[in-house]
Amino acid sequence: MSAAVPERTATVTVGSGETLWDVAHHYAPASDADAVVARIKQLNNFGDATVVPGLPLTVPVDAQPLGAGR
Repeated sequence: MSAAVPERTATVTVGSGETLWDVAHHYAPASDADAVVARIKQLNNFGDATVVPGLPLTVPVDAQPLGAGR
């Protein structure tokens, strides 16, 4: 069972070739990726917008995201 989407957020930069699902998996790996993607879209007022490399995004984050220090 996946954990709830974290309440804590951080501003991160989207890397080249990254999708919102990649970002969700990286910063909130214990949570359901689809729910985290939905929250990222909500936090950043996205509809079906395309993710642009270098774009700063507000994302939910676990206390210890995968690969911390990225």
